[in-house]
Amino acid sequence: MRAQNRSVDGNQPAQQSANNGHGRLLLVEDDPATARVMSRLMQSVGVVVETTGTVKEAIAALTRMPEVVILDLMLPDGSGIEILETIRSAKMRCKVAVVSASNDEKVLARLRAATPDAIFSKPLDFEDFVQWLCEAFPESPRHEQAA
Repeated sequence: MRAQNRSVDGNQPAQQSANNGHGRLLLVEDDPATARVMSRLMQSVGVVVETTGTVKEAIAALTRMPEVVILDLMLPDGSGIEILETIRSAKMRCKVAVVSASNDEKVLARLRAATPDAIFSKPLDFEDFVQWLCEAFPESPRHEQAA
């Protein structure tokens, strides 16, 4: 079951899916096709997914206290690292994974300094990513089946 509503800034729809409230995940991805694929993958783990496509929208969505945040690095209004730094400076208790195709050593050094819980390279290894998600949401139905 999927519902769409307006994002916090009113510009782009924020996508959410209701899935028995097993967990809340914020996906920050500006490419709609990638966001759709990743959102479906995450829903298969049994979590509620909210999708935003900008730094501004993502920072506003953090007020809804997601348990996990998945970040793209290259966003139209900045970098996913800014979001990660905001999460860490606010001492939010959420796990953060970054998905990136960047090979820029300066960017990767700044990323590592911001201490994400996981870094995944593009193209994404879906098996590793799903395993990480299941570990991030141990109460998810898919994780319980594997146990």
